[in-house]
Amino acid sequence: MPDNGPRNVFVYLLNFLTLYLSALGAAIIIWGLAGHWFRDPLDNYANNGPIRSGIAMLVVAFPLFLYLNRHIRRSIEQGELAERSMIKRVLTYLTLFLIAITTIVDLISVIYTFLGGDLTARFAVRGLGILLIAGFVFLYYLGDLREPKEETPAQASTGPAVPAEVPASEGSEGSASSGVEG
Repeated sequence: MPDNGPRNVFVYLLNFLTLYLSALGAAIIIWGLAGHWFRDPLDNYANNGPIRSGIAMLVVAFPLFLYLNRHIRRSIEQGELAERSMIKRVLTYLTLFLIAITTIVDLISVIYTFLGGDLTARFAVRGLGILLIAGFVFLYYLGDLREPKEETPAQASTGPAVPAEVPASEGSEGSASSGVEG
């Protein structure tokens, strides 16, 4: 029987935390690189601190995220963790909600900046980077939610049995009639 208690909560919370840190680190790197590549002529000092912090976040969080994902898959296969646990579903939907908010705010910001006449290459790269990160995470977890669900006992007993019985009864009638005729 899979453990649905504190261990499950801990593993999934840590997994989602490392996802958030990885996405945030990637966004910080994109923002820093966009600022570095497309410098503002009025900005007199260059600061690589954000890029360093983004890289540090990715170096720590992303490998841990990958390890935890592999650990979770193995634990599910071995029956130690519940695949359809409530905490995983809640965190997945919370993540999708946060991504939706991020995408909406990003699009509002792009339109606001465009209407102000200040759409620069730096801003476009930053906006596109946020949309790409949000899109990847959204598609990953949306696909995770679409995995085939477990059958209920009613579906398991009636689902496959109905089609299997129909051809068998037709086949036995056909063989009985062919035996009579032959």
